[in-house]
Amino acid sequence: MFHLAVCVMLGGALGSACRYLTDTLLSNLDIPFTLLWINGCGCFFMGFFRSLSIRKHIADSLSAGIGTGFLGSFTTVSAYAAETLSHLLSKNSTSALFTIFFHAVFCL
Repeated sequence: MFHLAVCVMLGGALGSACRYLTDTLLSNLDIPFTLLWINGCGCFFMGFFRSLSIRKHIADSLSAGIGTGFLGSFTTVSAYAAETLSHLLSKNSTSALFTIFFHAVFCL
């Protein structure tokens, strides 16, 4: 059990670093809605990884490290909620609705 927790921690550290770097890169390129891109890609890869792990036996440590650790920290609901709230507080309801709608479409 301890080794699975270590795998999740290592994957989480890498996932959060990749999230930060991806967000920084996309923001510097003036790509709009970077959070939607990050969460959409992360959800796609989570679905791909889970379907792959069902068809082929993947070790529990690898599954925990990639699925829960890396992809769990790469995609976050808290960032989605914070961005939506930020749009609402700045009275930009169109962007808030866009964020809610497209996260529901692309990330569920």
